[in-house]
Amino acid sequence: MIVSPPFHLQLYYASESIESASASEATVVLSGKALRTYASPPQFGFFPTSFESLISTMTSWSGVFAEWDGSWGWVASEKDEHRRPLWRLDGMIYDRDQKVFYIELQGQCTLDAWRLFLAALGVTDTNRLAICWTHEGLWLNQNSFETWLTGDSQI
Repeated sequence: MIVSPPFHLQLYYASESIESASASEATVVLSGKALRTYASPPQFGFFPTSFESLISTMTSWSGVFAEWDGSWGWVASEKDEHRRPLWRLDGMIYDRDQKVFYIELQGQCTLDAWRLFLAALGVTDTNRLAICWTHEGLWLNQNSFETWLTGDSQI
């Protein structure tokens, strides 16, 4: 099981495909991995799930604690040799009119946990998820982030 290095992100759902909306792109190296980034973010819309649905889905998973103010945490059930969780995610869900607008997310996780979280958000089109790497100010799409998350060397 591959667990990612720590990260701090903001997740947005683009109104249209990031591929067609981005005027320019560049390749940067982050944590030793070449990643495709976008110079400017696309126009954002709402995720295709409601705030209540997302919280309800997440709290059905083992290790998740969520509050109705949007704060949440998710701790892996798998443990290391010291009986500590292998990974942990936490963040804030920001909504407007009960629709999920964006998510702040930090921690580390596996690819399976990441994809389960995206499924709960209703993300089915990988070209509409806009990921802002908070401290670096980089914009990535889902494929670029998953390249980094898994340690894959391909863009």
